[in-house]
Amino acid sequence: SCSNLTADHHAEWLLRIREALEHKASVISDLLVQGSRLSVDINVVHLLQTAIDSRNWSVKAKRWVPSSGDQFRRGKIEDLRDHLESGQIIVERANALTDGKSDWSLDFEQDIASIVESADGWYDKHQSFLERDNRRSEGRYAISFPMLELIVEEANSIPTNLGNPSIKINRIYSEAKSWLDANRNLLSRCDISIGEKESDTVTSTIAQVKSISLNEVNSAIESAEKDLTVDLEEVELLKGLANQSQDWFDRALEFAPKRNKRIVRGKKILQPKYSIQEVVSLIESSSDIPMDTTKEIERLRMLLSDVQSWRLQAQVKLREIIDTFNLLRGERVGYYGLPDNFLEKYAVGQAFSAKESDLLNFNDSTMEGETQAIVEMQSDSEDSLIKGVSQSSSAIGVNAYRMVSNLVKSAESISLFSFEEEIAEKLFTLSKWCKKAAILIGSHTDVFIDKRYKKDLDKLISAGEGFNILDEISSISEDDIEEKALSHDLKTSMASFMTDDIVRLKILRVHRDNFYSWCEKVNNAYRESDKKIPLKTLKLLAEESCIYPQNAETVKKIRKDASS
Repeated sequence: SCSNLTADHHAEWLLRIREALEHKASVISDLLVQGSRLSVDINVVHLLQTAIDSRNWSVKAKRWVPSSGDQFRRGKIEDLRDHLESGQIIVERANALTDGKSDWSLDFEQDIASIVESADGWYDKHQSFLERDNRRSEGRYAISFPMLELIVEEANSIPTNLGNPSIKINRIYSEAKSWLDANRNLLSRCDISIGEKESDTVTSTIAQVKSISLNEVNSAIESAEKDLTVDLEEVELLKGLANQSQDWFDRALEFAPKRNKRIVRGKKILQPKYSIQEVVSLIESSSDIPMDTTKEIERLRMLLSDVQSWRLQAQVKLREIIDTFNLLRGERVGYYGLPDNFLEKYAVGQAFSAKESDLLNFNDSTMEGETQAIVEMQSDSEDSLIKGVSQSSSAIGVNAYRMVSNLVKSAESISLFSFEEEIAEKLFTLSKWCKKAAILIGSHTDVFIDKRYKKDLDKLISAGEGFNILDEISSISEDDIEEKALSHDLKTSMASFMTDDIVRLKILRVHRDNFYSWCEKVNNAYRESDKKIPLKTLKLLAEESCIYPQNAETVKKIRKDASS
């Protein structure tokens, strides 16, 4: 009887039923129906049910396996998972009926399990992308088109319907492909790879035709931001290229602005000055820009041409300035003598041979020749230049400083900063010092009269000694022999010129200090004698005063007392 069958018999019988189902499925199904009507629980009925469930499971699973040929249909991944779970229940029931002696498996079970495993692996691999809400601009996923295409290909290679993730990725891919197809030529001209190897013919043609406009690139970027729900790396590269190009065009416009036909009177817009090397570097970097830069390059080259023309003229002017300062230095030596001999004939303590009547009627005639053209120290205006020298020397001096001033003014029309302009600006600073020194030297008597000049003299000497004459020229080129020669000649000329005046100013300072010491000596003499100085002392002091300006208060007082 069936109740006496062992587990081994159950397992063997189950296998035979599976084989019989291939040919006598209707007969076995009828047996199962009849057995299920019995009022007793018979194991054979359970075996028949398990075998029939196993066959039905495999028939259904076969449709979802690619090897089924024309009968293959892509099942939903959820249905495959549910079917796989129901198959496990059938296998467990068979194992229970046979006490584990049945080692058979369901047909196509491994195929379904492999499909589900592949789907789960695909989802886990791309989970961060698939679960991202790309509708929000701040949460958009960055991905390249080849990578997006690979994800879609992996999904399509799994023989099942992956559901919403698959729909999402295919929609994103379709949008990206449509944008890419519309802008493929632009990306290729911008030399942005899209995972495809362009033909050599296309590449060479693109290299020759550089006709991309910034508007065209920006339009493609705008359409990507509007139509795509991911940040394609190709779009990001295009953005970077657009930003780089825009920066280049902005710099070109800063260096060489377009000519404004409309001139606003009374308004002068000061533009920052850039170096020549910056413009040259910008022109060289135009090869990195796939845009049409023809007009901008033309403006930049015209700018360089204008600057070079001004530089050549400025070099000629600087040579003339060198010659003029050398000539002015010679004229001043001829008038004042060598720097070390400045005011030598008026040195305090020198033997004085004038008669007493001459002393009492002192009118400073010994200094008349030198002081006739002297004026008080004034501002830096050109009208007050070098009034303490002869008329011929004064003309040379005025010409020298005007040449420097005109050169600086001419540089204002040039928008690039050059070696020559830097030299001119430093010369202008030095020339301001030289003008003050010349006025002070020419009107040296005022140093004794006006105490304001006491500090002016000290400051002027300190400033002159503090100048590093043309030592800090940042724009000089190490390879430009002409610039080096010009810088050397200017340094030599100005150093010699200023050194001469510093020596003269120091000598003037010694005389000034001696004068103030002499004044203190006179004041002490008055205090000690209760304002009644002996005649002998008065005459001695009057003798000493002959080297000082007659309009100095102390000199006038001592001479008045000596003559009374």
